[in-house]
Amino acid sequence: MKLELNYDDRNLTVIGTHHEAYAATMIDPGQSEHFAIDRVFDGDVEISYLFSDVQWEALAEAALEAAQGEDEFAREQAAEWRREEQLLGARA
Repeated sequence: MKLELNYDDRNLTVIGTHHEAYAATMIDPGQSEHFAIDRVFDGDVEISYLFSDVQWEALAEAALEAAQGEDEFAREQAAEWRREEQLLGARA
């Protein structure tokens, strides 16, 4: 997933994976929702190596919030498309 974020007054491109939460089982401890960052770019320059561990965690939190927002937008858009399809189907 590719996200555009404003972090520390810089417009950054964050590439990574949004992992959904899942419950623990007898053989799997489960996992909380998180965003795993692979790379960070400022324009065309990769700057992943410039972040401290604390900054990396803060950036991952910001990326998680952005990913959740994109997921919510996608769900709303899909629901709107379904409503339009039903409306158009009712008119036909």
